[in-house]
Amino acid sequence: MHSKISALRGDDIRKGNEKLVLRLIQQYGTISQSETVELTGLKAPTILRIFTNLKNLDLIQISNTKKTEPTVKKGRKPVYFSLNPDALFVIGVEFWSLSATVVVSNFTRIPVYSESISLDRDLDGNKVLFKIVELIKNSITELRISTNQIIGVGIGAPGR
Repeated sequence: MHSKISALRGDDIRKGNEKLVLRLIQQYGTISQSETVELTGLKAPTILRIFTNLKNLDLIQISNTKKTEPTVKKGRKPVYFSLNPDALFVIGVEFWSLSATVVVSNFTRIPVYSESISLDRDLDGNKVLFKIVELIKNSITELRISTNQIIGVGIGAPGR
């Protein structure tokens, strides 16, 4: 049995490298381009292009936090970057038979909004769904974020 394997495209590699850099920035909190070159093995021009693109997309920003360098190096001091916490958001919803909660976390995984409501026993599935959608819409309105900034919604519910 043979399976068809498609070749990797340049765009796929580029997106994968950008995700790798974003994971490193998230993991380290702040990181310089030269540190990213060392950690990834990617060439400096590639890292420069990735950082420029991520900055243009407003996903990263120059960090106000300065790292202290253990060794004295010649040349310019490195510029450190961090994730832009307000670039993207994820929404989590948990509901039970008598309550529902929505939590919104920013791009740095910090919860920035939470709201819980009680649900009446006599609500049917459609009415519960309406209440959950209302919770989500309230969170978006309260935070003044655009739906384009939401990269995911997770819903947890007990049972099957």
